[in-house]
Amino acid sequence: MSEKIEKSLEHLIASIKDDENAFYVNNVKELLKTAGKKNKPKKALYSAAFLDEGSREDLYNWWKMHVKEEPLDKVPKHSHMTIKFKPSPEDILALPIGESEKRTVTVVGYAHNELGQAVQVRVSDDVFARQDGGIAHITISASNDAPRGFAYSNQLLEEGHNFEEVKSGPELNVRIGMFMQNQEIKYDIEGTFYQEGAIEVTI
Repeated sequence: MSEKIEKSLEHLIASIKDDENAFYVNNVKELLKTAGKKNKPKKALYSAAFLDEGSREDLYNWWKMHVKEEPLDKVPKHSHMTIKFKPSPEDILALPIGESEKRTVTVVGYAHNELGQAVQVRVSDDVFARQDGGIAHITISASNDAPRGFAYSNQLLEEGHNFEEVKSGPELNVRIGMFMQNQEIKYDIEGTFYQEGAIEVTI
């Protein structure tokens, strides 16, 4: 629903609020609620440090040469180091989202078994360190049988399955952003739930 139509409905509801026909008034209110839900700024499913395309290619080449294993059944479309799953507004605003300063992660180890493959990483700046206390990592791949899919990497590293330290792993360029509810990656907060002044429409 367009902003113009939404404003027209707001004017209409103001003019009929004292109308005796409750059915008519309530239906206009429902239309306005629907408009509000559709226009409500989206929230992030998770915040992350996303690899650029060149670094993503470097990581997989390194994996094949150093670990000498092919990826398993499923490979992430957007390679990233998760910072926080379902972050709060305070979590998001504490991150350097939208800043152009170069940031990197460095591979310091890896773990793998028949269910998953992941590399542990060290961030170049604590300002985008993991906010949940977990192990900073990037998923390489997951088996179709992996519990919780790509999220299995957390368990893989925490349990230390075939973990190997790496002394001179690749340094990878990353950009801090958000993976949104609509499956879009955002590298700034403009037009999102976290933008200053964003208001949830309520009736």
